[in-house]
Amino acid sequence: MKLFLILTALLSVAPASHASERFTVITRNAHGKAIFSQVELPQLINPAYAETPDFKIVIGKNSEPLEWAKASDDDRLRAANLLYHLTLAKRFYLDVLHSEEVARLEQVTVRIDFSNSFDRIGHWANDAKDPQFNNAHSIPKSNPDDQLGIEGAPQWNREIWFRPTKSIPMKELLAELPKNPMAGTERSIRQALYPSLAQQGVASVLPTLFSSEAIASPLLNSVTRQGGTIVAIEGAFQVMRLVNRALLPKAYYLDTAMVPEIIDHEFSHIALSDYLNPTHPTPVVEGMADFFAATIANSPDLAKKIKAYSKGQGKSGKKIKTFSIEYDTNAKATADFVLAMLWGLRDRLGADAATQLVWESRHDLNTFDSTIRRGNHSLVEALLNACAPQHHICQAPEYDRLRLLQYFNQELGL
Repeated sequence: MKLFLILTALLSVAPASHASERFTVITRNAHGKAIFSQVELPQLINPAYAETPDFKIVIGKNSEPLEWAKASDDDRLRAANLLYHLTLAKRFYLDVLHSEEVARLEQVTVRIDFSNSFDRIGHWANDAKDPQFNNAHSIPKSNPDDQLGIEGAPQWNREIWFRPTKSIPMKELLAELPKNPMAGTERSIRQALYPSLAQQGVASVLPTLFSSEAIASPLLNSVTRQGGTIVAIEGAFQVMRLVNRALLPKAYYLDTAMVPEIIDHEFSHIALSDYLNPTHPTPVVEGMADFFAATIANSPDLAKKIKAYSKGQGKSGKKIKTFSIEYDTNAKATADFVLAMLWGLRDRLGADAATQLVWESRHDLNTFDSTIRRGNHSLVEALLNACAPQHHICQAPEYDRLRLLQYFNQELGL
């Protein structure tokens, strides 16, 4: 990691081999706040275009690279930001993780202002079919098996698509959610507390059932206290629902091409695509990309403190969470449980060893079968296997594996 941080600093000041013009990009200061920085973009194939040997920025369905002089100010900023951060991300995988997959990676086409959804046969779908906004997608190369031998079907290499921004009123998003978006949280709290309260109530009631009338009043008080606690909890839920909605922004939008960690996340999908297909979002697939994006950024916070381009909550791997079965469902693919789980390995093994451990674990993972805690291809099993002596990652493999098991079982509830 120290080597990568040095390379990051050098890239910010490195002289461009083909261009002396400086470009504005978004970086983070020491406190994680997004700031505008002036950098030179090395290795531009032609100083007039947004293209390097590794990446080509195009607008929409175009095949030719964006021309700086003809681009809008916003698209010029997006293109420069993408080239800068994608170059950093690729260096990380080459210089820190020594990825053979990334070393042989072809030039990646990066599309901005592109709303078409992905189509396995035709590359992208019709303009009117499910247009996409406020997100980004990594696209695998064309596959003859998917195209069913159709003659003349288009062929393409791996790409990354950054969608246009679209301001969506929060009331429209809430209308699509269940009437109570906190239902899952409330259900977990009820399941944890109510049996205990009921047990306490029964324990206090049973001794009085065959007692004299003299204790009828204490009995009533005991039952009332238990009932009052439940009423108070339910009242708190109602307040939380109102407060939760009051804290929400009036509208949601996300300019993914302007958020460094999202760019790192999408390139991580490309780097991991030999084992984990980015078109099938699962908690493991998304969590792995989150972890490496956080590692590249050297911060567990993703897409935060950047309100000009992200009107959302972002993610954080700072706080360890207790496992719930819902975290192992695809409905929670973009939750930050796996990010926090993997980031917590740094406190047990050190940052460098944790990074290498997670990278090695991908060999035992696959797109469709890997869950967080169950099965032969689970993330827990993959991490424990990566800590085995033959991988030379854990300094004391047997002891470290026990520490990992303790972390998974006692702290995460896995």
